Amino acid sequence: LANDGVERFTPQTEASIEIVEDEISQTYEELYICLINATENVLEILKDQQNKKNF
Repeated sequence: LANDGVERFTPQTEASIEIVEDEISQTYEELYICLINATENVLEILKDQQNKKNF
């Protein structure tokens, strides 16, 4: 067979790619949640410091 430069995937390879994509998506979602939580914590600290006139 001639190599026409087109990637050909088996059903197993396609399933593996989907699993990896799902894992990457889940990792990004977890990182995003951590970022939101960290930002909320920093905001609470800043509000507390402002209330104490400690800035």
